[in-house]
Amino acid sequence: MKKRDFCKVLIAAPIVGCRTIQDGESNIVVRSEQTLDISFAVLDNFLRFVDASSSELPVNVLLVADAIKRNAPVALRSANNLRRRYKDNLTPENRANLLTAICVVEQLVEGSKVWLPMIALSTVYEPKAFVVTERLIAEAQASKSTKSFASLFPVIVDLAQTIYQAVLLIQNSRAQKAAWDSAKEDAFQAQLDSLNTLPHWLVQE
Repeated sequence: MKKRDFCKVLIAAPIVGCRTIQDGESNIVVRSEQTLDISFAVLDNFLRFVDASSSELPVNVLLVADAIKRNAPVALRSANNLRRRYKDNLTPENRANLLTAICVVEQLVEGSKVWLPMIALSTVYEPKAFVVTERLIAEAQASKSTKSFASLFPVIVDLAQTIYQAVLLIQNSRAQKAAWDSAKEDAFQAQLDSLNTLPHWLVQE
């Protein structure tokens, strides 16, 4: 495809704050699983898109992709291990470690959202588990009724749509109310194990 010209920054889809997180150990487990599921899908789709469209993307997007390749596998695996540990042993220490790990993953997801205006990206949010995921879901829902994706390059509009479609697919197909069963545990672990071999996840030295 030919290089595309710069275009004006469009109005971003609304950003909605997270819902109040209900107390309860089982709720933390479920929310952590939902967050990991969505985070993996967002990062994976982001890297697939960058891999297929790298010649058209601005340098800042490529730099974000490189940082995700280097940091996300460790962050995702660490968060998943801590989630399983907490699921087996609901102690305050395990809970704190899990929520900290989830925040690290969500920071990587936030970094991938390079189609938002710089004013949105520069806003400082207090690290708190599930905030980024909730905002991302709200943005994805808003994308169904508006075409005002913010972008510097038209191709980034396509990136935004790709990410939002992935989020909505997970939301619609996995209306999760209970913790993962053993089949889903194994399936998610297999996804994490595949990161060492998937071409779009490999770091180019």
